[in-house]
Amino acid sequence: MGNMRRFVVVVVAALAVTCADAADLTMWYDKPADRWVEALPVGNGRLGAMVFGGIGEERVQFNEDTVWAGGPHDYSHERAAEYLGRIRQLLYEGKQKEAQDLASEHFMSLPLGQFPYQGLGDLTLRFPGHAEYSDYRRQLDLDSAVVTVRYKSNGVNYAREVFASYPDQVIGMRVRADKNGSITCDMKLTTLHPHERVSADGSTLAVRGTVGPFKNKRVEVTKDQDRLGYAIKLVAEARGGRIEATDGAVRVTGADELCLYLTAATSLRNFRDVSGDAVRRCERVMAGIKGIGFDRIKSGHVEDYRRLFARVSLELEGGQRANTSVDKRIRQFLDGKDPALAVLYFQYGRYLLISSSRAGSQPANLQGLWNESLAPPWDS
Repeated sequence: MGNMRRFVVVVVAALAVTCADAADLTMWYDKPADRWVEALPVGNGRLGAMVFGGIGEERVQFNEDTVWAGGPHDYSHERAAEYLGRIRQLLYEGKQKEAQDLASEHFMSLPLGQFPYQGLGDLTLRFPGHAEYSDYRRQLDLDSAVVTVRYKSNGVNYAREVFASYPDQVIGMRVRADKNGSITCDMKLTTLHPHERVSADGSTLAVRGTVGPFKNKRVEVTKDQDRLGYAIKLVAEARGGRIEATDGAVRVTGADELCLYLTAATSLRNFRDVSGDAVRRCERVMAGIKGIGFDRIKSGHVEDYRRLFARVSLELEGGQRANTSVDKRIRQFLDGKDPALAVLYFQYGRYLLISSSRAGSQPANLQGLWNESLAPPWDS
């Protein structure tokens, strides 16, 4: 009880309360991510991305929550019901192994496991001449659900921000510099799956294809009508400079500011039907944001997200903000020197769940939404 009295937990239920000190809700690092698990996640329930924060090359690995390896399939075991009575009788008699063997052979689903959740693709941005840099900071603001990357190179201060908008169903990204004409960038889309078509047209990149074919145990998905289709679309807008499509990529030269909008979709209608038009779904999203502008899309995202996130605040008595990167704070926490990290961890969990499951999206899987693999642990 003595230890419990040392902590005061305050839970505030309110729909429109902004967290009192956003600095206490910031996860930041002083270097780019080297591995996927070190990247910072953004998500709107349906679309998710991991932001690495690279300097000369930025990787944004992204997902769409209906990209799965399987297709419409009846998992039931033929004549399974005929064995139910015998399985029950064996269990009543305490013959667990015999019941399990009989169920495995004649009763359980085919296949026993589901097909795995799939990684979708990568957006790669290359910034020539940025090999030397200083003043680096990569951060995720849990209060606004925005990832920001800042650094200085060749005497110019650069800033990138990334978020996943639920109202507008896009992943938005903006690159800024404090000196006009300083943004030169090559952009490319790649995926883990077969391509039917990769196109670059002016300021737009598009990819379309199908997932698979895949084989899992005794079940194979090879029929075209049962294979899930996908589409990805990226639209770039530059202020100043020049923007052009070149050899399956988009190049921006000498821009003052660069804004990117990324969306993806699949052909899934429901678990029985994968005949939808993924390309058309992407086109509808892009038509819906045309002319809105980055600032309005971002403010709409923040307002929508805070309706959920700002319902709860947490304070621990004696906790003080630590002005250091999260990786160092974790080591300090082990020595009992940073109890405020527990608050950040609690809020980070809420952020991940909000970002990986929203109304109309699939439920959060074991990895939440984010996955770079065709064979994730536990199939996600």
